Amino acid sequence: MPGPTARALPWGPLTACLVAGLLIMMVPAAATAGLGVDNIVNLARIVMLAGALGVAFLLDDPAASTTAVLPVPRLARIAVRGLLAVPVLAGWWALTLAAAHLAVAAEVRPAVPALTLTVEAAALVCVAFALAGIRRGGAAGTVGGIVAAPLTLVLVLLLQFLPDGWSLFVGAGDPRWREAHVIWSVLAGSALLASGLLAHEPTSRRATTRPAPQPVGAGVRR
Repeated sequence: MPGPTARALPWGPLTACLVAGLLIMMVPAAATAGLGVDNIVNLARIVMLAGALGVAFLLDDPAASTTAVLPVPRLARIAVRGLLAVPVLAGWWALTLAAAHLAVAAEVRPAVPALTLTVEAAALVCVAFALAGIRRGGAAGTVGGIVAAPLTLVLVLLLQFLPDGWSLFVGAGDPRWREAHVIWSVLAGSALLASGLLAHEPTSRRATTRPAPQPVGAGVRR
């Protein structure tokens, strides 16, 4: 199943978003090496949003109505799609962090919070993946990236404009940095759990009625 699924994945939208996000980080890295940590954190958040928008299209499947009849559970099909994208996303994020280190001055590079930014990126990707798994109406179809991507963008904007003391997009030197990333971790785990629940196929409760046994020769005409 991984081979055919890899060929069926919508690599176009995902690749476009990943390349666009990477360019957002690489252009400042090539132009200057004197950005501050807060500047690079803000750039990294734009990059991770671009990646999440690409992930929102990951479950687009024009053949969903035909693959629904396969003996493979929907949860397994969706899980394979997500797992196939993980190495691509990991490599893309590693390049992003490498470019981020090149864009800041050498003396402040150790202060770039690579690990906690990775937690934020993972949370946004998991949220986009969960939103992409929302059913469109039947057990097979999903809302698709055309709906999941705007929902992801709206959610990020809502998080951005939360009042002080509640915002998750805090600065690197903010006292709430650690607390905010605990919440990011919970959000990532909750999104993964929601993905599994949304991917679960509803059990059909069809009443199976057996015809009553007929006596031998009941339907024979004389």
